[in-house]
Amino acid sequence: MLKIALVGCGRIMPAHLHAYKTLWDLGIKNFRIVALVARNEEDALRFRKRGEGPAPRTPVTTNPADPLGKPHIYVSDIHDDLLPEVFTSWQKMLEEADVDLVDIYTTVNTHHEIATEALNAGKHVQVEKPMAVSVRAGKLMVEAARLNGKVLMVAESIRYGKLNRMVKWVLEQGVIGKVQAFHAFSFGSDWSPDKIVAQTPWRHMKLIAGGGATIDIGVHLWHLARYWCDDVDEIFAYTPTLEPIRYIRDEQGKILQQIQTDADDTFMALCKFENGAYGLASFSWGGHAGRVSAPISVFGTKGSIIGERLNLEDGTSTSVSDFFEANASERDKEILFPMGIQDPFALEKWDWFQAIEKSKSPEASGEEGLKDLATAFAMCESHIANKPVKVADVLEGRIDAYQRTIDEHYGLV
Repeated sequence: MLKIALVGCGRIMPAHLHAYKTLWDLGIKNFRIVALVARNEEDALRFRKRGEGPAPRTPVTTNPADPLGKPHIYVSDIHDDLLPEVFTSWQKMLEEADVDLVDIYTTVNTHHEIATEALNAGKHVQVEKPMAVSVRAGKLMVEAARLNGKVLMVAESIRYGKLNRMVKWVLEQGVIGKVQAFHAFSFGSDWSPDKIVAQTPWRHMKLIAGGGATIDIGVHLWHLARYWCDDVDEIFAYTPTLEPIRYIRDEQGKILQQIQTDADDTFMALCKFENGAYGLASFSWGGHAGRVSAPISVFGTKGSIIGERLNLEDGTSTSVSDFFEANASERDKEILFPMGIQDPFALEKWDWFQAIEKSKSPEASGEEGLKDLATAFAMCESHIANKPVKVADVLEGRIDAYQRTIDEHYGLV
């Protein structure tokens, strides 16, 4: 039986607990959540057992596509034969609890310390994205996993989304030919123009989050771009802060909290992939009195995929889903969606379990997460340098002007 500790009982916790419940309901019951870790004991008790602990938090969003909007759930809703022990120190948990796996949802600046200590203690680790507060911090995690022979995985949910996996399959079949371009554009969000994102101020603090939208959203988009196209060779980007002061307001518009940010809220980037394709990725938490976006798209020499539509030069246009269902083999469907699982968080957990059981690398491995991180930080480095930068130079630490203050603060240089 896999004994799991969940570290960091915050707003993303329900999405992960629902994932574990999905596996349990499918008959995958070879695990138990045996420990909950939170700085404040009540935050852990809020998720331990139905009928006990503080009242659930109100979700910060009603957007059905946002995992932060998942309804509250308790460990006892998954399994009630064993309830987790509560810890207020992750160090004490590692010393005292009998655990095999550590699942980390804490603030980004703590990921590298918790993960490396857990890996050095012989635990397998999954960590929420972004995997670390800097590339150097991420490399410590990857090296610890390698030295200890343990599985390190990043909870990169975008890779496990239903449409995104079907698009990957279509691309691999050569249906739209050789990939030429990737396009992702969105200006304005649920947090526009100046709301504190997810009501979590640390997302706007460089030393805690690593960056703003560039890191929080950037790792998602660059992971998808890399998953569909190829690794990114070079990036040129602007990463401004359009709204230096952000707020939490009540329903009447009264300001309840405000913060001065020191991290970006917008990025606009052009890139060249290693296979010669080109890309555009842009996103903003800013934007007054309007929002605009385009479906995430990929263009090839014989057609395109624009959002959910597959378009070919002969005039054929169909949904990616219909094409996949009609043409993918049952084996391919099972590989992409084992047991019919379509919840991205549940697929993450299944991939993690399978990697541990079979001593193999998960799809969203620590190495993959590190590449995502380096690609996202390349945008910040490009903005400072005011020129294109090579992702490899960021990954290897040859370019680090933006990250230098972070690494110095945490003693990583």
